[in-house]
Amino acid sequence: MKKFYTKTKDIKPLSEIPPNATLLWENDKFAVYYIYDIYNGEVQWVLVNKTYEKKFVSLLRGAVMENHGQTYVAPKYILGNAYADVYFGNHMSYYITDLNDVNIHALGILKSPSGQYIVGAVFALPPKGVIIISEYGFIGLKSIEAELLEVIPENLNMYLIFYDHNEIISYEDASGLKVQAPPNPYTVLSFKFKIDNIGTIMTHRVILEIPLEISQSFFNIITGLINDVRKFFHRL
Repeated sequence: MKKFYTKTKDIKPLSEIPPNATLLWENDKFAVYYIYDIYNGEVQWVLVNKTYEKKFVSLLRGAVMENHGQTYVAPKYILGNAYADVYFGNHMSYYITDLNDVNIHALGILKSPSGQYIVGAVFALPPKGVIIISEYGFIGLKSIEAELLEVIPENLNMYLIFYDHNEIISYEDASGLKVQAPPNPYTVLSFKFKIDNIGTIMTHRVILEIPLEISQSFFNIITGLINDVRKFFHRL
């Protein structure tokens, strides 16, 4: 499945919607526009908050590309899900620990209606705010779809995250950059958010929630499962 990558340093607020942006999707709260650079295979996502309240959102998008007679499909997935561990391990992004201190974008634990956990990018859209995100890998774009999903903060907890190391190789192949792999697993403090739709999971992870009040002894038991989970990823 085709994956896209983001240059997080290029995410920034705008004072208005760019005049060359095309409306792709909207509802009563949000809108998504895009600008396509055919030469660089770049899509600039323009996210719009129509309300007078600060909103936390995630972007669900997908596309179909055609290159040299081959068709490539990227199913709808949450932005940040494919390469979250790369972004975190290389200080391109961070996990949200304070809802009042989110620098436009960050990572969060997202919980589906069925209780499944994933990692994805969470954006803090100010009232009537507009932000732009550059994403790459859209060579030969034929069709594109997206929607903006509001995510609702629940609580702050510790998480033990195991990830598939192929994520690192895939990112380096796509971007042409060498990156550092974070420890596998790694532990983070993060807010958990409810989301209505997590889309397709692009990078397999095992995410274990560790309540903050948990004792150190029980934490040691949890970390004793590391070898078993590593064996699981070796079988993927």
